[in-house]
Amino acid sequence: MKSLNSPSLSPKCKKTLCNRKGSLNELKLCCLLVERGYEVFRNINPDGPIDIIAVCKKTMTTHYIDSKAPSFYRSKLNNTVNILTKEQQQKGIKAMILYEENIYYVDKDNYNLKKFLGEEI
Repeated sequence: MKSLNSPSLSPKCKKTLCNRKGSLNELKLCCLLVERGYEVFRNINPDGPIDIIAVCKKTMTTHYIDSKAPSFYRSKLNNTVNILTKEQQQKGIKAMILYEENIYYVDKDNYNLKKFLGEEI
């Protein structure tokens, strides 16, 4: 597969490859959540404010998640971010990022990235 930076790729092709990578990352995030004891449900609408609903089997706590691309995260490691819309924040949706087999989330203030260890989001 060609690099996304390849000059021979059309803008439409680049977008398709990015969407495919995003979908694969979202599926990997779902798998890791299942491995950590969550029931996981995916949104079939790609434009919705929520990508994943994860329910903790032990506590039945429900998390509404917007999956974010790791390419966004790489540049923000140990820095602050602001990646959820006001509407998503008001509805209690959490941003989660899968990066190098670890899950990160944005804190309740939509500002600091933290490593996800379990039920803390």
